[in-house]
Amino acid sequence: MGRMGMEEALKGIINSEGIKNTLFFIDGEEDLKFLECLKMEGKVVVGYEDLDVKHSPFLKLPFNIEDREEAINFAVWDCLEKGILNGEEKILCVFKTGSDVFNTLLFLDVSNVPKSKIYDLLKVDGADADVISYVVDLAMELGWEGIKGESVGAIFIVGDSTRVMKFSRPISYNPFDKNYVNIKDTGIRSMIKEFAELDGAFVISGKGEMIAAYRYLDVSTEGIEIPKGLGARHIAAAAITKNTRAIAIVLSETDEKVRIFKGGKILTEIG
Repeated sequence: MGRMGMEEALKGIINSEGIKNTLFFIDGEEDLKFLECLKMEGKVVVGYEDLDVKHSPFLKLPFNIEDREEAINFAVWDCLEKGILNGEEKILCVFKTGSDVFNTLLFLDVSNVPKSKIYDLLKVDGADADVISYVVDLAMELGWEGIKGESVGAIFIVGDSTRVMKFSRPISYNPFDKNYVNIKDTGIRSMIKEFAELDGAFVISGKGEMIAAYRYLDVSTEGIEIPKGLGARHIAAAAITKNTRAIAIVLSETDEKVRIFKGGKILTEIG
């Protein structure tokens, strides 16, 4: 459907259903250009890239949330926090499903949208949302690039770092000892990629300070249950998050997926 056809169709649906706000879930600049040409009220743009959105509210997802229901829940709760939506209205969500064009519509009553697990993770817990988002992005990048052409696994523990250090021990020297660097500092990203070749977890404070690398997570795994096929890193991630308030972000060497753990359980997986 072309721009004019979509514009007329959406206006007809919105008017007949009494919809004030429409959430468009986009993939990048091309989708944004298309939307900016749509002459309609109540457009809300949702995406995971940094985009220069004019004339409409823009909600940036913390990363590419592949589970559509979870992406919707996150966007709706973020809209509620920002005052874009109210808790009683009905909205329209517009997606692309197996296509390069918008072809899927979903009507929702905001009052029935459950709280997003990822929203809860980013907005409520002690770690800064931008730190968690940055670490997830780094783990995804490691999964795509690998190291020297080979797949790599990694585990990042974010938040509650004092207790995490108590529940872990060094495997090798700590390159971050007394260095006081933040994970988002210039050059640290490439340094972490080099260190990821070796075993052990990265420990990061909720504010992004690099506390340690090469840590063996020495914590009880009693009562830990994870899906079959996941290995030692995932068991350790579940165990450390069950026994602390930390969040664990794990890159699997086997399937190159990134999984986020909280409270001993997998919250979501990406990839």
